[in-house]
Amino acid sequence: MRSTSTKVIGVVGSSAGGVEHLRSGLVEPLIAEGYQVAVTLTPTAARWLFPRVNAGHARHPSWEGHLGLLRKAEVRLVYGEDVWALRQPQAAGIARPLPWATILGELLEMVG
Repeated sequence: MRSTSTKVIGVVGSSAGGVEHLRSGLVEPLIAEGYQVAVTLTPTAARWLFPRVNAGHARHPSWEGHLGLLRKAEVRLVYGEDVWALRQPQAAGIARPLPWATILGELLEMVG
């Protein structure tokens, strides 16, 4: 009997913003790459998915320390001016789309 392996990626939508674009931004591209995608949504997912920070967060004295701790714990951050240029609090205007291509690229590199 020949064994086949299935590539599965689990996504949990929780309290952090953007869930309305999860399908088009992440699930469909992953399926196109040959993955089965299991999506779980928490009760707060209707409002949130990924954290969106602004320049006010990044100015906090603890910010770099928080990022350092996340990196030390081997959390893969999708972060930086080239990915998500930080705006001043309440100056975002029209909601910007999340950097789905970058998020997808990071995810595929991790599981690659």
